[in-house]
Amino acid sequence: MGELYTDYCKGVACDSPRCDERIEGVEIPRLEGRDYYTDVAESRGWRLFVGRDRRWYCPDCGPRPGHTMRQHTSTSGGGAP
Repeated sequence: MGELYTDYCKGVACDSPRCDERIEGVEIPRLEGRDYYTDVAESRGWRLFVGRDRRWYCPDCGPRPGHTMRQHTSTSGGGAP
C-alpha cells in the first residue's frame, strides 16, 4: 500500500519494490490527508495507478510491464502548496 495510514495520512511511498522514495509530512485526518498528499505527490511528478488497489509511483518508477492498472488523474483540487 503506497499510502501511509494510521487513523491519519502522513504521506505516500513509491510502490516499486526497488525504490524507497517517500513523501512524508504532518499527520492529517484520513480523507483530508489523502487529498492533500495526492496533490503534493502529483505536483512533484508522482503518478497514481488504480485497479484492485491504489499504487503510487515516483517519477523514476512505474508499474511492471503488462500491468492491468490504469493511471488515475486527480480532480481533488485540494490544498497542496
